Formats: sequence, structure tokens, C-alpha cells
Amino acid sequence: MQGRSKFPDDENGDVLRLMESSGDNLDMARDVDFEHIFTASESALAFAACTLNQTDTVSISWYHEEHSWNVRVSRHMVPTYEAICALEVSLHKMAELYGGKSDGWGSFKVSASDS
Repeated sequence: MQGRSKFPDDENGDVLRLMESSGDNLDMARDVDFEHIFTASESALAFAACTLNQTDTVSISWYHEEHSWNVRVSRHMVPTYEAICALEVSLHKMAELYGGKSDGWGSFKVSASDS
């Protein structure tokens, strides 16, 4: 970690720092979406089925810009650095087994007034 930051100096830490600095209340649970890309619909479906025990919702859609299938897996969670990284790594490894790749994560902002 650098300086007084509570997040490591990496991509996930950068995103969480940006969220926090924009007024996001990172102590509040919310749906966090993890995106994955697959070239074959069969692979996307197999990956989606395997993620059901790790996530709350799964959706599959055609990702026109990438000419691929997008699988969004969502979990209702408090977006801590540790929780985000652990689920991201687990899903990434699983996606690779089915010929897919991770394409980032995100969530809607939750402010203190939303609690």
C-alpha cells in the first residue's frame, strides 16, 4: 500500500479509491457485476451454469462490439478489496477453463444517503 491509502496500488485498488473519492459508501452492500467474454455460446452457457453457486444472478447476452457472448455474474456484497479480488480471481480461472476471459467488474454508486 502506498501512503495512507487503505487500498493496494493496483487496478482494483484504483477503482475502489475512485469510487470512494466520488462519494460512494463502500461499507454498503450492493450488486457487483463481473463481466466475461466468450466466443462460443456453448462455452458461455457452460461457464454460466458453473457460476451459479458463487453468484446471485447470471445473464448472457450478445456483445456486439466484441462479436462475442458476454456473461455477467452478479453478487450482492460489500465491495471490499479482498472480496472483489477473491471472486474476480475465482471467476477468471473458471472462465479460462471454458475458453473465456474476464472483462472487468463494476457496480452502481451507493451514497451515504442511500442507507
